[in-house]
Order: sequence, then C-alpha cells, then structure tokens
Amino acid sequence: MEAAKLTSKGIWQKAWDTLRSTRRQTVIITAAGLVLPQVLADLYFDTTAAGAAAGMRALFETHATKKIAFWHLIEPMLAFVGPFVGTTLAVIVLTTAAYFALVTVAVEHMRGEPPPSAGAAYKLGLVAALKRLPGIVVVLFLLSFFGQAFVPPAILAAVFGLVTPVIVVAEGKGSLRAAADAVTLRYARRTPFSAWGVAFNLLSIAATLYCAFMLVTRGILELLTLDEIAPALHGLWSLRAGELPFGPIYLLASVTESALLMTLVALMPALTAALYFTVAQRRVIAHA
Repeated sequence: MEAAKLTSKGIWQKAWDTLRSTRRQTVIITAAGLVLPQVLADLYFDTTAAGAAAGMRALFETHATKKIAFWHLIEPMLAFVGPFVGTTLAVIVLTTAAYFALVTVAVEHMRGEPPPSAGAAYKLGLVAALKRLPGIVVVLFLLSFFGQAFVPPAILAAVFGLVTPVIVVAEGKGSLRAAADAVTLRYARRTPFSAWGVAFNLLSIAATLYCAFMLVTRGILELLTLDEIAPALHGLWSLRAGELPFGPIYLLASVTESALLMTLVALMPALTAALYFTVAQRRVIAHA
C-alpha cells in the first residue's frame, strides 16, 4: 500500500473546524471543568502554604537555641499535607473528567454525530474518569518510573500516548489497552499513512504546545518580577489583599496563567482526535 501524506496543516485545520463547531461546549467545559478548579486549587494552596510556612518560621524562632523534636518539626505541616492531598486528588478527578468530556465532544463531532451538551459531556467524562483513573495512574507511574532511567523512550511514549483518551472514547477500550495501542501506533496499521508520518505529527503537536506552555510560564514570571525592572511599580506589586499572603497582581497573574495553560490543554483533545480520525477513517476505507 502506497504511503499517503499526513500534513500538520490538515490536522490543525480539522481540529480548528471541530473547535469552531463545538465552541459552546468547549468554552463551558474548559472554563468550568479545567480553569476554575485549577485557579481555586492554586489560590487555596498559596493561602494554606503561607500559613504552614509561618508556623515553621515561628517554630524556628522560638527554638533558635534548642534542639527541635521531629514531631514538633512536622506538626505545622500536617495541617497542610492532608488538605493538599485531598484537594490534589479532587482536582485530578475533575480535570480528567473535563478532558474526557472534551474528547467526547470532539469524537462525536468527527463521527458526524451531534455532539452532546456541555453538561451531558461532563457527566460522561466524569464516569470515564472514575472508571479509567486507576489505569491512568498505572500508566503515569510506569512512565515516571522507567522515565528516570530511559528518558528519550519515556518522552516518546508520553507523546504517542496523547491519543490514548481518544482511543478510549472512540473504541471503548480500557486505559491500559488503549495506551498500548497509542504508544505502538497500532491505529495507524494497515492504512496508507506511514508510522513515521503519524509520529512526526504527534511530535509536532506536542512540541508546539510545549513551547506555548513555556512561553506562558515565562511571560507570567516576567510579569511578577516587572517591578524589579521598573521600580516605580514596586508599590503596586507589593500590595496585599487584606489577610491574604498575596496581592492583586499575583492574583491576576495566577488566574491568567491558569486560564492560558488550561486553554492550551483544551486544544489537545481536538488535535489528537483530528489525527486519530484522519488515520482511522482511511483504515476503514482500506478495508472496505
């Protein structure tokens, strides 16, 4: 079978058409399911971490000339660790549900079916998240564990694995089997597309979004330290909002960063679904 060309332009155009056609669901799910939980979690962590740090500082100042018992050392952190773990797990479940909801909307649109409403899609995403989360945790653990010794293969596996949620929703497979199909590019077999072409497009998508992530993160860092370059702004930058450990500039930066980063995350379902369906539809045609 002669290899066909799989262009990045075609993938991005198909993803853009999907986002434009499902913009209502995409905006609602992204704002309520990705941005809002992330913003609230960040502000909560910043507030509670400041309290724990103040407790540690007071402890060291009180016992400056004495030995500190281990229990006394960790006691200020215990009030922070429990809520931190609980909040982190809640955010993981909520954002995973929102991501699967976006995947569901993209998959249904590319199937030519009317995409579900934002609420219906989120319910489906929440069910998928709760059902698939153990498998997702196993996959992420394996990637992080082996990634310490085999960095390049782990990076490739992580990039190829971006299609996993699409395979889960489109084919109804379990997380581990879908991850195996995604990492081995099994969905690209017996198609006119070469595995190299599929791999290149996945790498270009990941690289583009990674650069965008780094640009946003760097831009927010520059915003927070702008008063060092322009001392006249120091008064505004050092303002505090009541008893909170941060001021309006930090609040603006935190909300902006979360909104931009989660918006970039929201692009991934449409992009990976566009790639998958471009390849999978040709596989169906090849077997017809």
